Amino acid sequence: VTGAFHLDGFADTLDGLFSGRPKARILEIMKDPTMGSYGTTGIFLNLAFKTFIYYELILSGRIFLLSLMAASGKLALALTAQVGKRAKANSSANNWIQNVPKSAILVNFSVCMIMAFFLGVAPESALAMVMIFLGTLLFINYCHGKIDGIIGDNLGFSAEIGEIILGIFLVWI
Repeated sequence: VTGAFHLDGFADTLDGLFSGRPKARILEIMKDPTMGSYGTTGIFLNLAFKTFIYYELILSGRIFLLSLMAASGKLALALTAQVGKRAKANSSANNWIQNVPKSAILVNFSVCMIMAFFLGVAPESALAMVMIFLGTLLFINYCHGKIDGIIGDNLGFSAEIGEIILGIFLVWI
């Protein structure tokens, strides 16, 4: 449905940030439509983690928790867009970066926690949300150090990692 939009950003982010190149070249790599070895490996690991998570949740009869995973990914994405600064003036994601109100973070967090409460996984989800917040803030800081901000690909990366973090906690419980 989405054309693997976030997954593409996930792969582009890995290719760019781990290329060991200067800022200008990193941004070029992220814009390049071809995928490199870091992106390929990252997508493989991403899909392997998600397959494992889905399998475990389905096997345990808790498939309904997949909706909470999707919501946690959007929380990480919203936090990245709200806290991060723009790495370049003409990014297609500039409509989102620094334009997400702080209240959106509170609303996303509240929705996640209400869902977790009704799904019976509130304590574990609260711990996972803390990990998502900390991981997202560390990622934003890393991006600011490498490319002086964030771009749209980084939003997709955040969404994918947010889902995986919560999924691991849900399987772990």
